[in-house]
Amino acid sequence: IQTPPARARGIHVFLLEGHLELDLSFVSTAELRATTDRWRIVFDREGEVARRMSIPLPDRPRLSEQGRFRYLAGCGSLWFGLKALQRNEHLLAADRLAEVRSHIAALACLDHFGTDEQVAQRADTLPDASRLVLHSLVCNATAPELGRAFRAAIAALSHYDQALLQSKLGDTE
Repeated sequence: IQTPPARARGIHVFLLEGHLELDLSFVSTAELRATTDRWRIVFDREGEVARRMSIPLPDRPRLSEQGRFRYLAGCGSLWFGLKALQRNEHLLAADRLAEVRSHIAALACLDHFGTDEQVAQRADTLPDASRLVLHSLVCNATAPELGRAFRAAIAALSHYDQALLQSKLGDTE
C-alpha cells in the first residue's frame, strides 16, 4: 500500500503474514543521512553509504520557528475551511478541517515532545487534554458539526497563539 510521503521520496508499507510490517523508503544517495544512532548499514559495496551516513544532519529550525509555521499554516487552513463552510461546500470544509487538525496535532507534539516529526504516530500518546481537543476536530461533513469543530479549532489555535506570544512554545528570542 502506498502511503503519502511526508519528507521522503516514497514510502511503501507491506504487511506480511503475522502482521509484520516493513517500511521502505527510497532516498537519493545525495540526501542519505543517519537521523539517529540506531541505524546500521547491512550492505555497502564501495563505502558510499557509510560515508553519507556519517555526514551530520543540517541544523533543525528552532522550536519557535516550527511553532510559528504550524500556527500560521493552521490559520490558513482554518480560513479556507470557514470560507468553504460559508459556501456550503461541506466536503471541502471537512478536508480543510483535517488540515487544521494536523497542524494542531503538530503544535501539541512540539509543545509536549519538542518535535513535530512523526505526528501521526505520536498523537495517541499526547496528554488527555490534547487528545480531547483533537477528537473535537473530527466530525461528519454537515454544517452543524463542521461549525462546532471549527469553533473548537479556533479555540485550539488561540491557545497556541498565546503560547507563541508568551514564548512557552520553543526558545525565547
